[in-house]
Amino acid sequence: MLKKLLKYDFISVFKYWWIAALSSFVLSFVGGGCITVLNTDRELPQIVYPFTIIGLILVILSFVVFSILSVILVYVRFYKNFFTDEGYLTFTLPVKRTQLLNSKLIMGVSTIFITATVCIINVLIMVCIGFSDTIFSKFYWEGF
Repeated sequence: MLKKLLKYDFISVFKYWWIAALSSFVLSFVGGGCITVLNTDRELPQIVYPFTIIGLILVILSFVVFSILSVILVYVRFYKNFFTDEGYLTFTLPVKRTQLLNSKLIMGVSTIFITATVCIINVLIMVCIGFSDTIFSKFYWEGF
């Protein structure tokens, strides 16, 4: 029965979570482009630099918001499932209360772990795009 509880918990959380994850993934490419513009040696108009810095700050803020959103989604799922009208039906299921709590705990920890993994991947994408010419030229000239 724990499998079924986990299935419905994950479906409930991830139907909104994946939209935030996809948007943070797209914004990591934007952040990499901002780092590239700031790291370039070309002469660009002075008006470009403040916009790239603001864009980079907004991208980093979006990663923080994505992390907070994940925690809020887990909290809302816990609250709705136990303390609203849905909770009344939840406690009528032929399931032990420990299984209900274990299901929420496993779902919450897994969601936070997956969110942290996505954030780390997003930062790696930003760094690889932003410093690609520096990193790859160093490897090319100095070797591995």
